[in-house]
Amino acid sequence: MPDPSFRLTACRGLDPAPGARPCPHALPCDADMAGMLAHTLAEVGWPAFLAEKEPSIRRHQAVKIALAGYPNACTGPQVADFGLIRACRPAREPDRCTGCGACAAACPEGLVSITPDGPVIDRRSCLGCGLCVRACPHEALTLSRPGWRVMAGGRLGRHPALAVELPGLFSDAEAAACLARLTAFFMARHRPGVRLSALLPTDAAALGQILRGAASAPARRPSPDHPRTRKPPRT
Repeated sequence: MPDPSFRLTACRGLDPAPGARPCPHALPCDADMAGMLAHTLAEVGWPAFLAEKEPSIRRHQAVKIALAGYPNACTGPQVADFGLIRACRPAREPDRCTGCGACAAACPEGLVSITPDGPVIDRRSCLGCGLCVRACPHEALTLSRPGWRVMAGGRLGRHPALAVELPGLFSDAEAAACLARLTAFFMARHRPGVRLSALLPTDAAALGQILRGAASAPARRPSPDHPRTRKPPRT
């Protein structure tokens, strides 16, 4: 029986169903990331904590985790409490570039340009899909070690919000550690009816303090207009 304290969704590129066609876009991932994150939640004590607080756990009280094996992000990590997107940072081998332009043509975002020094990628906007690497016939771009884009604080419902993404790519262990710190943060500030996203800061620097384990970052106070914090009208 699935643990009711969390809902973990992984795309078919990471967790293919038996007999299903594998995702043609998914980036390499050797780890059982879903299993690693479930183990992380158990180690930090989240299932036992929520069972004590909420004897009958409802669907909306579970922590929502979404894993995507490619930046198309079909599992919706941007609207989960904690989301991971598999991504890469292509490495350049400019001496191998012939200037054919295949990599630039393959980039859906138009972020690759061909120069006399080989292909140049706009790293600030690159989503890390690796299509440019796959398109290059001369290996002037290569697939450097993939990692995870980490984000937290997304939600749907009556007050939807997109998750805040941290800069950079994280290893498997680093991503799991981010979840452990996020869960510990939530457990320390847990209040019935208040979603995790309502407690998190909305800028990447402050969120990074929480997920990277820096000096304790202040929780964001739930908005006065949040339905669980709004004062009833005087009568």
